[in-house]
Amino acid sequence: MPGIIGLLTLVIAANIFSAYFRTLTEVGPVFYAFETRNAEFEFVLDPAGGQDVAMMEREFEKFLSLHPQTEDRELYRTFEIKPWQFWNWYHFLTSDLYGYPFKGHNTSESF
Repeated sequence: MPGIIGLLTLVIAANIFSAYFRTLTEVGPVFYAFETRNAEFEFVLDPAGGQDVAMMEREFEKFLSLHPQTEDRELYRTFEIKPWQFWNWYHFLTSDLYGYPFKGHNTSESF
């Protein structure tokens, strides 16, 4: 029982301080890439650079208005959720970044 309580405490504490853990566990800056199915539209989001999901959505709306003939009208994230990174669970569940469907490089993982 004490082991379970200790593990639970670690997971909760890690998620409270998840931004610090992400900083310590990532090598270099963190970027989030999004694109349409056929990669007609691509956007790399840099949260440290002031970019956010709303900015990406505005850029995508501009793209769609300039290319009304495109049938590719859905954005996908190209980065995976890594569930073993328990310190990011809160971020995975609450961030708008993870609300998009996953598009892997291997088509068996996608869609």
